[in-house]
Amino acid sequence: RPRDEHLRRTAIWAVCNRSMIFKDIDNAWSFREQVIKNNQQCPAICCLDGNRFTSSGIRSKRWDLNRDPPVMFGSFPPEVSSNLELQKIENAKSELKQSLGQLNDISHMKSVLLSKQKERQTLEDSLAPSLDILIKKEDALK
Repeated sequence: RPRDEHLRRTAIWAVCNRSMIFKDIDNAWSFREQVIKNNQQCPAICCLDGNRFTSSGIRSKRWDLNRDPPVMFGSFPPEVSSNLELQKIENAKSELKQSLGQLNDISHMKSVLLSKQKERQTLEDSLAPSLDILIKKEDALK
């Protein structure tokens, strides 16, 4: 239909443009009977309960809804999924190494700062007697 032209470029349209989805087999079968009564070609039918019909009316085997289907729409194949998981682990490992490097830098800066503070304190301690003498001389002059 012309009004659906914008949908033709989508993946959903490419997969489902000639399919109908129904809640259960009863609704699907009554729709199919109506279409055939009107001398129209019936589209492929999928039911949310797992039943499927081809456009010629052949019923496909119902899949067990209690277990996951081998591939879900929009999911990656298992080998790609495992590669993605490995990539995530590698990225996390890289970030951890970077954080450890930054932590080491901070630790080094902290030790340098503590060393400088000790030097300052030592210098203050060595200058304290000289300052006391100067203060006493200044007080004596007053």
